Amino acid sequence: MKTILISSFILLNIILVAQNTAISDANFEQALINLGLDTAPIDGFVPTANIDTVISLDVSGKSIADLTQVAAN
Repeated sequence: MKTILISSFILLNIILVAQNTAISDANFEQALINLGLDTAPIDGFVPTANIDTVISLDVSGKSIADLTQVAAN
């Protein structure tokens, strides 16, 4: 029983740890904040769950130099 409880606790912690996607352009991250896909302050990361279903974005005229993500962790 103790092993099941410990295993369940470890699994729950793994599931609850947020995955983040690094964003290399502060203007891009600000646009995501403005669209409600991230929260301030600009920190170079966006929760992956907030953006993994986005199909298209209109971020024209936002002075964004780089629309690529650096990496998901």
